[in-house]
Amino acid sequence: MKPAALVFLPLAGLAAGWFLRPLIPAGSPLLAGDPAAAASAPGSPLVFASAGPGGAVAKGKSEAFPAIKPSNPKAAIKSLLAFSRAAKNPRRSQAQLLAFADQLAPADLKALALEAANQPGRYWAGDDSVKSILLSRWAEIAPAEALAYATQNNTPQSREALGDIFGQLAVSDPQRAEAALASLSGGPRQNALRSMAVRLASLDPLGAMTLLSRQKAAPGDYASYSVMAIWARQDASGAAAYAGALPDGPQRRQALDSIANGMAQHDPAAALAWAQALPKASESANLVRQVIGNVAARDPQAALALAEAQPPREQRQLLRDVAQNWMRQDGPAALAWIKGMADSPTRQDCLSSMAYFASTNGPETVREILDLLPKGRARRETLQGMANNMAWQDPAGAQAWAKTLPAEDRELVIGSLSSSLAETDPSAAAAMVQALPPSLETLGALSNIANVWAGKDPEAALAWAATLDSDKARQDATAAALNQWADRDPEKAAGATGQIADAHARRAARDTIASSWARRAPAEAEQWARSLPPEDRYSALSQVWNASAADNPSQAAASLAAIMPAAEGVAGAAASLTSSAGAVAAAWVGQDPPAAANWAVGLPEGKARDAAVAAVADQWAGSDTLAASTWINQLPTGPSRDQAAARLIDKIAPTDPGAALAWASNIQDPERQWQSLKNTVNSWKVYNPEAARQALDGANLDEATRTKLQAELK
Repeated sequence: MKPAALVFLPLAGLAAGWFLRPLIPAGSPLLAGDPAAAASAPGSPLVFASAGPGGAVAKGKSEAFPAIKPSNPKAAIKSLLAFSRAAKNPRRSQAQLLAFADQLAPADLKALALEAANQPGRYWAGDDSVKSILLSRWAEIAPAEALAYATQNNTPQSREALGDIFGQLAVSDPQRAEAALASLSGGPRQNALRSMAVRLASLDPLGAMTLLSRQKAAPGDYASYSVMAIWARQDASGAAAYAGALPDGPQRRQALDSIANGMAQHDPAAALAWAQALPKASESANLVRQVIGNVAARDPQAALALAEAQPPREQRQLLRDVAQNWMRQDGPAALAWIKGMADSPTRQDCLSSMAYFASTNGPETVREILDLLPKGRARRETLQGMANNMAWQDPAGAQAWAKTLPAEDRELVIGSLSSSLAETDPSAAAAMVQALPPSLETLGALSNIANVWAGKDPEAALAWAATLDSDKARQDATAAALNQWADRDPEKAAGATGQIADAHARRAARDTIASSWARRAPAEAEQWARSLPPEDRYSALSQVWNASAADNPSQAAASLAAIMPAAEGVAGAAASLTSSAGAVAAAWVGQDPPAAANWAVGLPEGKARDAAVAAVADQWAGSDTLAASTWINQLPTGPSRDQAAARLIDKIAPTDPGAALAWASNIQDPERQWQSLKNTVNSWKVYNPEAARQALDGANLDEATRTKLQAELK
């Protein structure tokens, strides 16, 4: 997420001169005493005070404007700065400064503007409104002179003046300003163009974006982000319509991100509603994360409540963002929260995210995070985060940095960089990764490239994926490309699967589409999956149910149970249904354990029923061992009960090995019983082998089994 405060960095020195000018017409009655007389004598000492209704001076409402002698520029600037710093109402004082600049003779204005511009940055101590107003006014009445100073003097002071001068000319003489850009290059040109765009954005945001496009601003340039943020604050619907019409790519994503963050600053509820209403599922999910992440940057606890209200499949990433921001703002509070979270993959992700900012909270916090975090993961996450940040700022520098890393880290980082490079040149990104030795990291990078490439040209991405040598790389890249295509147009993506010759690859592609489509429209995805040939139908349906079970497990369970009779005898169908039965049961038991348990035991005898019962036992025993034990004890003897008991034993053996031994003794399947008994005894002997021996002596076991277990204790 981009810090919202940075959006207006280019405006800091421009706000006074640019945004207040429309409020103060030439000749405004701000002059003390006789305004007309004072206005007729440019260059004479001027004293300003605020005016009340009808032009009467409202005494006591602001400090008196100092007597200024333009003939002594150094003293004049010093007095103006002192007045600005002492102001109790900065907006009123800046209006007075602007009126003062309007009354200056051209020669006096130039002298004061140059004196202000040539002061070092430390002179202003953060309040450069005097300099901005003088430079902006100078650029307005003498654009050629102001431009000559800013573009022909290669000094730190003249480079700093670029923003004020080009920003003013963006509205008073835009053609001259754009022509002058041709004399600049590199950082100065970028600074001038950004200032023009941000200044223009308050009046004509569409014109500002057109200017950036016409001047070929670099993709991802922060000026675009700033303009869209200003536009979103002024006209959220107009900004959203513009962004929605952009083609897929960095500019569209940046524009949508900017709108989300801009709206979230003032109206998080409206921003969240807009993000959730977007038609493209991946964009919607990403922008919901952006909005909640924006709130997290200011109020992590409020963001936590928003995150927990989102669909279960979205919460993992959202909680990562909350954790990171919370650690950055209040390490002790973030640690207290994470310590109270149940151990889970989500908790580990949050810890990894928090590790990036742990060092800012001191060495003790680092130690606490590392104690909770699996070895190695925090370092990998941090490396990837650094690589991604560098890639946006300086892609060439990031790639050079990556080459200096050890081999294992280099593969990880280049994998991250490839996704950024793929935004502008996917074929170059592919060549960079394919030059590395094959590894898990390069497999992931190739999939990421296919995903990005398919966002621009899905047919080309699929054609490239088909050329990869490794079966695994080819299948993963094909799946990634189709997944991206399915997110935007699942029907076309589904139609393209008919062109895949290899039956296994075709099935994998259809499974990918089914899973992606189901997250967006489960009913449509299920209808399509049912229309497939039998050899692919049940695998695709399994993916639909697996994806939709997180939000509606009862519906997925009902569909699965209803289709089981028709699947009998179809090759591969049993394996797919078994896998889905376990996944649906696991999702359901997290929301309603008794309902999930009743559904599981109601399935027909077979592997699917066994898998569902085992999944219920595994999940339920982890949260409520007593309730799970009671339910398993009531099951009839058979494979399902044995599997459920084995899952229960795995959960309780570390803390209650005596109960685990009793459960294992009653398992009917000899092989499963032996494995559970052996695991329990081996776990027990680590800390209390004598207690394990005594328990074995009294256990209800045949002598052969008892003897074998006693041997395990030696």
